[in-house]
Amino acid sequence: MAHDVLYPTPMRRPVLALVLVAATAATASAGGYVGLGIGNGANSSGGLSVHPAGRTFRLMGGYEIGRDVLHGRFAVEALGTRYDMVREDGHEYTGTTLALAGRYNFGLGYNFYLYARLGIQYTTLEPKVYEEPRSGIGVLFAPGVEYRIPIGAMALAFFIDGTVTHASMSDPSIPNSPAVGDLTSTYWTLGAAFYF
Repeated sequence: MAHDVLYPTPMRRPVLALVLVAATAATASAGGYVGLGIGNGANSSGGLSVHPAGRTFRLMGGYEIGRDVLHGRFAVEALGTRYDMVREDGHEYTGTTLALAGRYNFGLGYNFYLYARLGIQYTTLEPKVYEEPRSGIGVLFAPGVEYRIPIGAMALAFFIDGTVTHASMSDPSIPNSPAVGDLTSTYWTLGAAFYF
């Protein structure tokens, strides 16, 4: 058995070579990336009456996992977004959304990609003055487009996407508190990412 592996027969050599090439290609096509983005204010709707105040800021990181026959790539991402919001009565909040998502990138050619991101997210609204905080778990969806500039084995990318988040919010300071309203937020993000 060990002799067959170390000294393969002529018939097994092409199969071993094919397996090694496939494994090398899969490894070479996978890699990590980090990115930053800035966008418009988070427009919101639902049971909580809050409005955008300023811009959104995003920090993200991910890892691409191989390619398929359509030249697409699947990635796992972690994202953090900060933004300010204000209630109709003037109370201000700082919003934070932390998300874990899967992302599928479809290659269009000429270094352009369409992508869609789907995941779970946790949103908090922290008051800037004394007021009740709000938090909730929900879903996140974001379609976008990206252009990558190859730099040797790495790449610099520029992207724009639209994000929709939805969560059922409650008061985290009260254990098992009932929902105080839904919060659906939408915003556009323009940014850059570095693939390594």
